[in-house]
Amino acid sequence: MGITKEIFGEVDGQQVDLFILKNDSGMEVHITNYGGIITSLLVKEKTGGSRDVVLGYDTLPEYVENNPYFGCLVGRYGNRIAGGRFSLDGQEITLAKNDGSNHIHGG
Repeated sequence: MGITKEIFGEVDGQQVDLFILKNDSGMEVHITNYGGIITSLLVKEKTGGSRDVVLGYDTLPEYVENNPYFGCLVGRYGNRIAGGRFSLDGQEITLAKNDGSNHIHGG
């Protein structure tokens, strides 16, 4: 059980790390600090082995070049926020517009 860190590569001169979290039951998840991409999730099978259930790539350049959002983390709002803004408890919140004039998958 624990957390380890490995170098996964480099983007624009910045090191990208891969964090590996393991539990006592044999489950393991690999997460980058490049957008929080989940690159692997190993789960135990009935037969005793493990299986990776995440669709993704083996290397950082593949994520940078292809970017189909494999393993992406979605904010608490998995849809489009029109105009990139909303009200919360009477306060107007402005978000980054990352889908034309809208904000998508965040909040």
